[in-house]
Amino acid sequence: MALHVRHPDWIHALGQAGAKSFALIFALESLNRALLSTILPLQVLKVTGSATDLSYLYLVVGLSGLVANLCIVSLIRFISRRGAYTIGLICLATAPLLIGTSMFTGVSFGMFIRIFGTACGAICLNLYVLDHIKGRALNEMEPIRLLFSAAAWTLGPWLGVYLWSIMEWLPFILSSVAALIQLAYFWYLRLREGSVIVPARQKPETPFGSIIPFIRRKPLRRAWLIALGRSVWWVSFFTYLPVFGVESGLSPETCALLVSAANGLLFLVPVLKRVGNYLGIRRALILAYAFTGIINIAAGVAAWFSPFSAMALLLFCALFVVLLDIYGNLTFLRMVKPLERTRMTPIFITYRDVSDIVAPAAAGLVLIALPLPAYFVLLGLYTLGMTQIVRNLPRRF
Repeated sequence: MALHVRHPDWIHALGQAGAKSFALIFALESLNRALLSTILPLQVLKVTGSATDLSYLYLVVGLSGLVANLCIVSLIRFISRRGAYTIGLICLATAPLLIGTSMFTGVSFGMFIRIFGTACGAICLNLYVLDHIKGRALNEMEPIRLLFSAAAWTLGPWLGVYLWSIMEWLPFILSSVAALIQLAYFWYLRLREGSVIVPARQKPETPFGSIIPFIRRKPLRRAWLIALGRSVWWVSFFTYLPVFGVESGLSPETCALLVSAANGLLFLVPVLKRVGNYLGIRRALILAYAFTGIINIAAGVAAWFSPFSAMALLLFCALFVVLLDIYGNLTFLRMVKPLERTRMTPIFITYRDVSDIVAPAAAGLVLIALPLPAYFVLLGLYTLGMTQIVRNLPRRF
């Protein structure tokens, strides 16, 4: 008699397309990036020599990445979504090895393909999510995704720096391995691609041709700005908190612990989701942006007198940015029309690339005349101003 073996439900869930399997893919992608999240700005600081030059390099790489990423939709049409996603993961596996060379050319090109690979993954994965997860299930997937990623983002920054201090190449190799495991798991799932419906006589648009229709859609424009605000804050936090900490006399390991602690707040997602559900998405976003701005300004002022108090305030500020993470992308996912997904998702994802440009550009301008704490004040004013964008969301949110 053949024995029937009943596998646990979670194993079955991870073996097919669904919220948990997508969350695992996001977690592996998070591990790839988190291991280098604190090392990267310190590595760039080492090859450039100053926070100002660091900002300029981030700016140039960000601009190059934005132009390249706008061509991803054409790449998807040319070689399929699966092919584009595979290329993106190969880039994410190669980038750490280039960054680990500690040479200006290797670090710069590694940063560029890391941005391109991340964008390929984000665009393709969002399209797969929209194909496989419908309606209110999207609301449930975001917290699961954040919880699955929480372990990687909590452990990764500190672990990367710790391994870096033991064996310089080790975190770069592990980051590459995480991307390769993600690639193998993606091919194991064999995700289907939803058909792209285009009117019979309509010529395929270039990626740049989708920008104007996106901008004309006020709901999509608001969703993009809301996502941009939180992304600018995280880019600033990951880039300039380690730099500020090292310049204030802290060790790289201590700075990495602070970054890990901020990411550890992701474990509070179930609690924060209850708060958000009680308030409603619109009110939760207003509250989160308002407190983010106020605390950030306080941190910038405190940094002039007590660097350690400033870093503690920035850590507290991350709690409200996690609330933004829970609901920040839902505005787009709920507003985009099914027939617009392939065209509009690549444009929406550019908020990541633009944040990689806005943060170093603003910091570079501030650092010409003022020290780094002044940038934290500017960042607070920016996020405080984002509340006005959120107020214009429909009250049904």
